[in-house]
Amino acid sequence: MTDIDKLRALLPNWIEHNVDHAAEFRVWMERAREFDQAQVVEQLASAIEEMEAVNRNLRHALDHLGSALDTPSHDHAHQDHTH
Repeated sequence: MTDIDKLRALLPNWIEHNVDHAAEFRVWMERAREFDQAQVVEQLASAIEEMEAVNRNLRHALDHLGSALDTPSHDHAHQDHTH
C-alpha cells in the first residue's frame, strides 16, 4: 500500500471520528445550557464549528486524492491514526 493509498484510507476515518466528537460536543453543550453555563455553551459551539471546518478541509483533501480507499470498518476511537 502506498502512502497515498494509506491517506485515502485514513481521511474518511478521521472525518467520521470528528463527526462523532462533534455529536458528543453537542450533547455536552446542551447539558451545559441546562446548568446555565453560557460560556461553556459558547466554547463548545465554537469547537463544533471548527470541527466542521476541519472536516471540510479533510473532505477537500480526499476529493483531491480521488476517492476513499475501501477498507474494512473498524472501531477507531482512540487509536493511533499514524500506523
